[in-house]
Amino acid sequence: MKLRDYLHFEKMTQKKFAESIDINPLHIGAYIHGRVRLGKKTARAIERVTQGKVTAEEILKDNPEKNKIYKKDV
Repeated sequence: MKLRDYLHFEKMTQKKFAESIDINPLHIGAYIHGRVRLGKKTARAIERVTQGKVTAEEILKDNPEKNKIYKKDV
């Protein structure tokens, strides 16, 4: 499942979700819109908080190669 879909189904804001994994909400929005990629640590945190509904593997394979705005592992 994509993170965008998870947030929609859970009726959760990007801000509330970002707070649950202790990152900036703007970073979640940038990831959802394909502007940045997430690091392994953040991907694992998302997988843990979503109870495996959004997997770290899926997040890491979604990393946009066309966009060179990369964020180091958080």
